[in-house]
Amino acid sequence: MVQANRQQIVSAALTILKGYHDANITSRLGVGRTGSFDDWDDNVRQTVCWLADLKNRGLLPKGQDANDARSYPQLVDPFSAIDDAIDDDP
Repeated sequence: MVQANRQQIVSAALTILKGYHDANITSRLGVGRTGSFDDWDDNVRQTVCWLADLKNRGLLPKGQDANDARSYPQLVDPFSAIDDAIDDDP
């Protein structure tokens, strides 16, 4: 599925990243930093946190899931997911 839709997926990812940068967010939405992954934290993680914030404020439109149903994506701060993984397997 990914190979067949690669162009659309890359285009969508770049559009989301551009949206975050165009929003000109002045404060960090994700608390803390991921050590030695500064560029990833500033660009990818903060973009996901921005989308999660939009969802929480009711400003993110619903998307289409694999079953063609309209739903919100499950968005959380990636830092929280990393912490959860470490808790599960220290």
